[in-house]
Amino acid sequence: MRRSSLIVLVLALIAFACSLIVSGTVFERVPHLEDEVAYLFQAKVFARGQITAPLIEPSGAYWQPFVIDDTARGVRFGKYPPGWPLLLGIGVMLGLPAVVNAALAALNVAIVYRIGRDAFSEMAGVYAAALLAFSPMALLLNATLMAHTAGLLCASLFIWAYLRMSRAGPRCWTWGLAGGLSLGLLAATRPLSAVAVALPFVIWSGLRLLFDTRTGQPRKAIPLFVLAGGALLTAALVPVYNAATTGDPSANLYTLVPGWEYDRIGFGPEVGRNGHTLTKGIQFARYDLSLTAADLFGWQLAGWSEMLSAWVVGIAPDGMVADSWWPAVGVGWLLVPVGLLMALRRDWAYLWVLAGVLWVLLVDRFLFDAPGLWGAVMIAWALMPLLWIGRRLDSIDHAHAGWLLFGVLFALIAAHTAYWIGSQRYGTRYYAEGLSAAAVLAALPLAALTARGGLWRRVVPVVFSIALGASALGYSAPRIDALRGFNRVTSDVLAGVEARRESPDTPVLVLVSGRDARWRTRAALWTVASPFLDGDIEVALVNETSPQDRSLILARFPGRQVIEMAAQTHDLWFVDTCDADDCPLANPPVNPSLLQSVSER
Repeated sequence: MRRSSLIVLVLALIAFACSLIVSGTVFERVPHLEDEVAYLFQAKVFARGQITAPLIEPSGAYWQPFVIDDTARGVRFGKYPPGWPLLLGIGVMLGLPAVVNAALAALNVAIVYRIGRDAFSEMAGVYAAALLAFSPMALLLNATLMAHTAGLLCASLFIWAYLRMSRAGPRCWTWGLAGGLSLGLLAATRPLSAVAVALPFVIWSGLRLLFDTRTGQPRKAIPLFVLAGGALLTAALVPVYNAATTGDPSANLYTLVPGWEYDRIGFGPEVGRNGHTLTKGIQFARYDLSLTAADLFGWQLAGWSEMLSAWVVGIAPDGMVADSWWPAVGVGWLLVPVGLLMALRRDWAYLWVLAGVLWVLLVDRFLFDAPGLWGAVMIAWALMPLLWIGRRLDSIDHAHAGWLLFGVLFALIAAHTAYWIGSQRYGTRYYAEGLSAAAVLAALPLAALTARGGLWRRVVPVVFSIALGASALGYSAPRIDALRGFNRVTSDVLAGVEARRESPDTPVLVLVSGRDARWRTRAALWTVASPFLDGDIEVALVNETSPQDRSLILARFPGRQVIEMAAQTHDLWFVDTCDADDCPLANPPVNPSLLQSVSER
């Protein structure tokens, strides 16, 4: 085994181990976001070989967030596309759902190495693998039940396959098929991200088709059509799932969640909680990018502080707004434009980058008066390099690969301005599918310095390793740990239930009473509950305004030990712990949180 392969193997194992460690310690392997609850629900349904679960009355007792209760068809199902729940379902069948993202994290490290090696150099691939393995954004998302690690793997496989397809011989169609299947699975997992990742390659492929037609080489178009066919075939999972759950292949499941009818992509008064505009989208992007600057590789000018730990969960000091700008200046992202310049290898590229920076600085001037003009100029600027590097289209060189990777990053940012909310608490996860592209571009200056030989060959890897360690300990660890107990979800609730079990073999029903018990009070219990209500531990919410619900629930679960809990807003407690003066919380706040104890019992 060559030395670089051994290094990448070690990095992949580090990513795998870190995912399991963080998921078991910080996130305690329980869902902390509504998205994770719905993903896990649907994964359990798929693991049983079903597409939907039965809707059982009283349905409100078994309600879960982002799970659609279709009363007309008598079924329940998750609102999200089926790609990630299908993958997560494999882990559910094995009894190890946390291992799925851990395994995908390791594969991501290996694939980004191959992208960097094939597109630029072996050393670039090694540095890119290291940057991804220690990226705070990746370390955070790899440890959750979110779909972004799977989305990143699909995007990375597509990029790698496309580059290999463009350089392969007669059997290049096999790489086209691999790229198409990867892109289709991304569309069945993160549809908007799939459109963004594919867009620069679609533009490039269109130019190549025109070039091939003019030069009389139409046979080169065959792998592109194979790629498109593979993508459409796999992406068809979405309309098939929609048809199986709702009867309508074109249904937008996001809008079927009661109270979330506005959850759609686009602009207008009906989009988002208070309408969505391009101005709002750009404002969200500004904050998300300021956080990405630090979350990308973990290097920022200021050290970690208690204020940043509070900021992560939405609490800002007086006079500041927690969704405006990340208060510390991240610097690791600077490697990305430097790498892009090195990839383009054109004198005009320096003027092009400078023009882009100057135009970005003018966003405040145009944001409220002419956001459309500002955005149109940015799109034209992003396409401008094609006027120069597009003259030679018979193969992909460093300049072409550099622009394609940049195009992925630009398109992800631009596409998500059309979504009505930003992504901060779990990191800027909407940009996660661009991590491999960012890592490869950032690796280029590091690889170039190392390739100079002599003292550089020794110093650069040592300094880089120290910087990675500083990032892991000084940024990633406190940044991720700030999410411990996020949303007041904690495995202590499960431990309390287990402590009250009469025996390990006794099936349990946890009854949670409360008029305003938010989903967070039951999230940890849903980790072990079954969509088919036949799990070892089941949970049901008893609405105090409907006393008949209790008898219906108890009749549904004969012979089970009943454990009584009560909830108010975000607070949860075991009834048997209450005395005349107090009820100790089963989910006390761990970190600063917007969800501090606010109820008065």
